[in-house]
Amino acid sequence: MSEGEYLKPILEALSIWDRGVIHGLGWLSARGMNRVQVHRSCKAGELRRLGEGAFMRPSDDLHWAAAVEAMQTEFQYPVHVGGLSALELIGSSHFIRQSRREVQLVTYQKWNLPKWVRSNDWGVNFNLHRSRLFLGDVFLMEHREAGFHLAVSSRELAIFEHIDESNYKTSFESLENLMLGLRTMRSDHLQSLLEGCRSSKVKRIFLYMSEKLDMPYLRKLDTSRIDLGRGFREVIKGGHRDGKYQITVPREDEGSSF
Repeated sequence: MSEGEYLKPILEALSIWDRGVIHGLGWLSARGMNRVQVHRSCKAGELRRLGEGAFMRPSDDLHWAAAVEAMQTEFQYPVHVGGLSALELIGSSHFIRQSRREVQLVTYQKWNLPKWVRSNDWGVNFNLHRSRLFLGDVFLMEHREAGFHLAVSSRELAIFEHIDESNYKTSFESLENLMLGLRTMRSDHLQSLLEGCRSSKVKRIFLYMSEKLDMPYLRKLDTSRIDLGRGFREVIKGGHRDGKYQITVPREDEGSSF
């Protein structure tokens, strides 16, 4: 292969390669580059290899949103930004971020972060939660972050994921503060989530807090269609037993009729 024949596909690929975007071998192959050419381009510094099958332009900076976008679109991995991270991105959380941000990723399948993600520094800590809350992705939305397109949980899904990920030992204070900013959640979406959610504990905590805070959507929910399971769940260690939702709640809520 002549030098011109070698350079043509890489130059064409680089000409349409958006800044910061991560591509895989499939994308490069579709633009005329075989594995030998890709390997040669990496050695020559024309491409930056992030790990097996993942590449970017050498002059671009790593951004965590680029990694998430690539996992979701380029590689079609079953993962989305969820929980508190989703609420932060869509402006429904006012928590103070730590110096090194944590990005909560959620998958509903048996799946692990690929090595090329784990072996690079994205400026954040990716925390992958393998959830069994639902049988598959429900109520995801598109969010644009630093120019990248991400699939993230809707507010309704994110609060369920956040409750599932949290360990309440003595108080619901952080959850209460968070839910106070979610009074306009959509009742039809919540109804579907409550009917499809596989965790009785998560549903009970959500409904208990919704009732305590007198959330507007609560009056539109058909609770007769929601299966809360059977038996008692200890949530707050040594807490007061709530007779309606069969969970332990903070002692300060004892006697409250909401």
